[in-house]
Amino acid sequence: MPNIRAALNEIAAHLETAQEVCARAGLSERGLDLALREGRAPEPVRVGRQRLFVRGEIDAWLRLRSDSRDGRLARPTSTSDASA
Repeated sequence: MPNIRAALNEIAAHLETAQEVCARAGLSERGLDLALREGRAPEPVRVGRQRLFVRGEIDAWLRLRSDSRDGRLARPTSTSDASA
């Protein structure tokens, strides 16, 4: 019989609470709620009353936010610029 506790621990290692997401993103819980309502943040998974976020989705979202703040998403990438 598989070890259920080990399987749950493995799953939990890939999830973050809303408080953890807020701390990493530099947002208040209200800011996170606003981002969720506007579709700008990954949707959480509900476990009972708790919201849990998939760590990989949060990592990607934070990278995207960082890139857009740095202006990397605003600049078109073109290979013809390299030859000029």
